[in-house]
Amino acid sequence: SDSTMATVFRDKFWYRTDGMERPLPTLLWLAPNRDNLNPWLDGLANTGLFLSTIMLATGSANFFLILGLWIIQRSFMSVGGPWYGYGWEPQLAELTFHALFLVPLVSMNPF
Repeated sequence: SDSTMATVFRDKFWYRTDGMERPLPTLLWLAPNRDNLNPWLDGLANTGLFLSTIMLATGSANFFLILGLWIIQRSFMSVGGPWYGYGWEPQLAELTFHALFLVPLVSMNPF
């Protein structure tokens, strides 16, 4: 017998899957009001634009910037369904994940 907290966690996070029974990670699970996700979608998009602008302006990236972009990208892919996951978005997410291993952990030195 599990605790109430474990049961709630499992129901809200663990059992959310796609058609192939893969878990769907998304930051939108944290939204308190799932009937109105527009502010959360806008916030994720603006955060992604902000992180991308930092990388564009400095000409460099680090692990945490790319990790933030990857998490935001995966969040949109999880809720976008087949329409969003059909094209080149999965390939972009995979390349972004691989880029995590090619950049420094914290340094923003471009060389």
